[in-house]
Amino acid sequence: MLRLQTALELVRPPRSSATPALRTPFCNSAREEPTRIIEGVSAFIPLPRRRGSSVRSFRQAKLLHSRVVENGDDPCGDAILRLYAECGALEEAAILFVHPHHRRSATTWARFIAGHASPLLVLQLFHQMCTEGVLPTKPVLVGVLSIFSDSSCTAESKRMHTRIENSPLCSDVVIATVLIGVYSNCRCFDSAKGVFVRTVERDAVVWVVTIRAYLQAGQCREAFPLFQQMMMEGILPNEFVYASTLAACDTKLSFKRGQAIHCHIWSSEYRCDSVAWNALVTMYGKCGRLEDAIKAFGDSEEQDKVTWNAMIGACAQHNKGKDAVAYVHQMQERGFFPDDLTLLSALDACASQPAEMEGKKLHAQLVSMMLIDVNVSNALLNMYVRCGSVAQARLVFDGMVQKDVITWTSMIAAYALHGLARDAQDVVCMMIQEGSTPNSITYVNILSACGHSGLVKEGYEYFACMMGNFITPTIEHYNCLLDLLGRAGLLAEGEVLLKHLPVESTLALWTTLLGGCRIHFDVERGDYAASQALHFGSQQPGPYVLLRNMLTANSQEETRKFQGN
Repeated sequence: MLRLQTALELVRPPRSSATPALRTPFCNSAREEPTRIIEGVSAFIPLPRRRGSSVRSFRQAKLLHSRVVENGDDPCGDAILRLYAECGALEEAAILFVHPHHRRSATTWARFIAGHASPLLVLQLFHQMCTEGVLPTKPVLVGVLSIFSDSSCTAESKRMHTRIENSPLCSDVVIATVLIGVYSNCRCFDSAKGVFVRTVERDAVVWVVTIRAYLQAGQCREAFPLFQQMMMEGILPNEFVYASTLAACDTKLSFKRGQAIHCHIWSSEYRCDSVAWNALVTMYGKCGRLEDAIKAFGDSEEQDKVTWNAMIGACAQHNKGKDAVAYVHQMQERGFFPDDLTLLSALDACASQPAEMEGKKLHAQLVSMMLIDVNVSNALLNMYVRCGSVAQARLVFDGMVQKDVITWTSMIAAYALHGLARDAQDVVCMMIQEGSTPNSITYVNILSACGHSGLVKEGYEYFACMMGNFITPTIEHYNCLLDLLGRAGLLAEGEVLLKHLPVESTLALWTTLLGGCRIHFDVERGDYAASQALHFGSQQPGPYVLLRNMLTANSQEETRKFQGN
């Protein structure tokens, strides 16, 4: 099987010393050596077909290719290369790409780059293209930028941005839109804002991407002013702008803004659009306005599965289990089959004691319809735990053929919540025996279980085991350890631990120590813990309440002792 690296080495023409290298903003040195595209990445060869590619389309591509050859047409044309790339036949595309008779244009490079998912390989292809003197076009840059999907790509994305700023495409709105999305994915939100501010001609798409960047940064309050600015600049919102802005209205305080956007939608061409209407139903549910969500649901002219899921999700946020299950039945009657999101939302709605019976009915229906998978089973387990039925949760747990780390952690958390530390320990042992590795959240729950049952030795052992598994303790782990010591009356040890933590102490940690002092009437240490806690948040009522309760309880204890004497 011909490897791409070998093919490229065979066909790469030697550069004559008399031929000057083309200087471009993307290729700055005339003496720059041609980049070896596959050097050091032999693991990617032979190139696999992309997941989801069609065998049938690959066979059709081969058939068309053979017919082109038979007809005497150019067998190395861009059309055949595009065909191979689109059906995921990257190895065949690579062989065609490096063929001696194939002239690699910017269009060819763009199609070949778009067929790859490896950031390393795409960057090497891009550098090779620049080395060959081919000026990057908009499709090429979009294809390269699209691979930067997380914070590990921050440095490369910024280098690519610098190159773009020195090119004729520096003011292109499509490139700016992609850059904002890249910086948002890399968690570089200030850089994303900078690109948006410097973009002169903004279309609706760049506004959508920027609003979503604010949401991803957790700056929901900034989304609505951005929407208003867009309107003032004369850009008409599309359905995705409406949906993204409504997603920022997720609290009771932002209800009025959501209502204002509802008015905009009602007077626009998108008054019947399902994307905007689904976002409205979700917004009203998150803002605590279930009646408005029901009305918006009823007013929507095109109810698709997303609309039904949004309505069921709104019921879940208001613990309306009976209503959620009723909507599940109605959507089935309308011809919509429930998916995982439907079932998870409905089960979440039933996760309270008043709705437990509805949850059991839904459970029975899911079993009869054979809709039980790992995610649904985890939701069932969680539902029974929140309803207080630990025994029923254990039945679900024992009946699961497949268990993931969420399953194990949920069962451990259930026992921890009810103070059943020994049962939690048994589940941890089963988890390890079956080859599943506890994660950070698992250890938080097992430490909590030990704390509620006073198992100090076991708690220390689990903490040591966690560190032995190279899991770095977080504030939550230290808080569980402090709670364990405080409940056991080992307050001096708790204070020493708190003063020598490898992380900065927090309000929560000092409040936990104060809680232990209240239990054991250690007024002096409790007073000190309260003073430390108040340094972090003088407006927080927790430390004041604990201190008052401790002093009151201690006074009552002293009175009882005096009366006894």
